[in-house]
Amino acid sequence: MVAISRGNGYCEEEDKMRKLREEKLMNILTIVQDLAEGWMALADIRGEKGRLSRPLLLAFAGLLSVVIIVRVRNFEGQCRYAM
Repeated sequence: MVAISRGNGYCEEEDKMRKLREEKLMNILTIVQDLAEGWMALADIRGEKGRLSRPLLLAFAGLLSVVIIVRVRNFEGQCRYAM
């Protein structure tokens, strides 16, 4: 915050904070992806029997997993306040 008032090093400080937020988001997305893939594996092991093995729910879990993979691989950010 001091960097904002002084105008020195703000871009570097913002980059550090952005990377920390990005890292936290990626950790959460990785956990969600693991849960979705575990859910699909469990449905496969059980022979697709039960309420959580419905095709629509399994398709949603697969789609969620793919969206997270694409998000993790293609996300790039830049400093918006470059001076």
